[in-house]
This record gives sequence, structure tokens and C-alpha cells, in this order.
Amino acid sequence: VKKAVSIPVAVVGGITSAEVAEQIIAEGKADIVSMGRQMIADPDFALKACSGRGDEIRECLRCCICYPGPYGEHATDPDSQYLPGLGSCTINPYNVNSFSHHKVLPEDMPEPEGSRRVLIIGGGPGGMQAAIDAADRGHQVTLVDDHERLGGILRLTDFDYFKRDLFNFKELLVREIAKRKSIEVRLNTTGTPELIREINPDALVIAIGAEPMILPLPGIDRTMNAIDTYFLPDEAIGKKVVMLGGGLVGCEVALELAHKGHEVMVVEMKERLVAEAIGIHRTALLDKMDELGIQSTVRATALEVRENGVLVRDGEGMEKTIPADTVVNCLGMKARRAEVQMLREAAGDIPVFEIGDCVRAAKVGEAVQEGYTAALSII
Repeated sequence: VKKAVSIPVAVVGGITSAEVAEQIIAEGKADIVSMGRQMIADPDFALKACSGRGDEIRECLRCCICYPGPYGEHATDPDSQYLPGLGSCTINPYNVNSFSHHKVLPEDMPEPEGSRRVLIIGGGPGGMQAAIDAADRGHQVTLVDDHERLGGILRLTDFDYFKRDLFNFKELLVREIAKRKSIEVRLNTTGTPELIREINPDALVIAIGAEPMILPLPGIDRTMNAIDTYFLPDEAIGKKVVMLGGGLVGCEVALELAHKGHEVMVVEMKERLVAEAIGIHRTALLDKMDELGIQSTVRATALEVRENGVLVRDGEGMEKTIPADTVVNCLGMKARRAEVQMLREAAGDIPVFEIGDCVRAAKVGEAVQEGYTAALSII
């Protein structure tokens, strides 16, 4: 187009980094780089880029939560668990335009009465966002996590070919934590009542995440947790894989395993796969699954996990065994409520905030928003 016309040419679509935008302009491929969703993810994109702070840009995930596209029927779909409304953003809790459904506006919150000692247990996206905002409001923050690096469940993005955008967001949060001297990070540290008493915080944020749901299914002990597949060597997973559960987690893990060369079958009880996803994401995911040869069966109930596969009953009541070398449990996550209650009791009378997966199985946007809200609520 640029070669054929004399007027300025603008380009738009999935451009989320200052480096890519600069390259387009520098190579003369376009005169203008136009951005839509990226400016919701970070309205300060241009300011950060021109001041040499490109590493602080929150790059759009292209998750389409801000505007789901032409599939508006999903807004009232009872299976849709997280559709916060037009203008909301998964990674930008500061986005408070007129369409946003955020519960807390910064200008409505009182300024802190003093610098508080804040203990945050859990270094996932919600815990890291809470630490960043609490530090920016003048508090002294201790962030503890029981792994060797921050990220929580987003550590899986280190290994997922299809989640580079989410990996970039995780890395941004880690960088922002490192920049703030008022945040002390303790890795390989489990949040316990003893730790709470040692630190003696003025406020506690609990962000300890969820754990896999183990249903009373015969042979369920033969299965592998979906998230664990990311952290295991590929040879630990058999050639033929059956996913128990065809929700967002089951289908996205299936996609990663198929990309690595496994033969994957997804078993789902509902009438359709990825029922909780918005239309534009669901369409792209299903198209990619089809491209990689992933098989699926819906309206199918798993009856037993056997050594050679999974016994299922289909929608017509017929039973059959689906062969498998490895069966992956994608039947959902449950909040770690017993641990949360133990930590809450140890905190005594100080303010306690529970965020993210430890409240109920949540998505990244919910954890980030709740972390931000908790930080603004510490006064």
C-alpha cells in the first residue's frame, strides 16, 4: 500500500511493543502506527516509549476482555465466568474510563494515614500487583512466595509456546517489583502463622492461589494435574494423551501438548468445548486445535481412569474406552480455603485481604484488580 499511494499510511492490529512500532516506522513500511486495545492496556504507551521506559509498558494480551467483538451473546451466557464489561482490562487495574466496571477509583480512596508494614503471601499476578501499588502508596512491603521465583501460576508461561503475551506481563510485574526498594521479596518461603507473628504486619494480603480439584472418580490417582504438564520433562508424558475436561485450561493445555507432538483427545461433559471463553477467543482456540489435529468428544462423562485409557459414557449412553498413555486432570481448581482461614486467624485484628484464586478459581484480570483494590484499601 505504501508503495502505491502518496498519502500517509497507518497500520493497526496486534502491535503491542514500542520496538515493533519503531521498526515499522524505521523501515518505511508505514507512516503511522495506530493502536486500539493497547491504549486501554497502557494509556501511557507513547509517553513511556519516548522517555526510554519501554520496559514499563503493559503490553496488551489481546485477550479481548475490553471488547469481545461480534459475539455479544456471551455477555449473558451462564457459562461465562468473567466478562467484566466494555472497557475493562485484564492487565490494567488503573483503567477507569466511563465504561469500566471497576469497583475502586483511586480518587475515591483516602490517602494512607501512615506507612504500614504490609505482608503479602503469594507472588502470583494478584500478589505482585498488590505489592507494587502498596509500595507506591508509601507502605513497607514484604512479599513471600514458596517457589524459587515469582509468578505464581503464571510461571507456566515460561514453557508455553502460545502464551508469550502473558509471559511478557508476568515479567513486567517481576521487573516492577525489583525496582521498588520498599518491597522485600522472600522466595522459597512458605506463609505460615509463625511468619505472620515474626513480621507482625499492619495489614495482610493473602494470595496463595488454588489447587487442583480431585473428583471421586475411580482411578483418578492415575491422572496428572494439567498445570504440572508444563513443568515436567516431555518424556514424562505419553504419546497418547486424554484431557479430562474441555474448559479453557483443558483446551489450552491440549494445544500446548499437541504443539509438542502428542496425540490429544479432549473429553468434555458439556455440549461444547471452552464454554466459558468469549467468542473471538473461543473461535481462534478451536480453529488452532483443529489445525493441530486435536480430537474431542462432548456430552461425554468419564466413568473410570484405567491403566490403558479412560472409560466414558457418551451422550447416547454408550460406554467405550478411549486409549491413553497419560490422562490429564483438567476438572477445575478449588480455593485453598483451609490455609486461608489458618492465616486469617493468625493475623488477629489487623486488616486482611483475600485475593485471586484463594477466594475462588479466578482469572488473571480478577487477581490483578483485587490486588490493586487491596493495596488502595490499606490506609
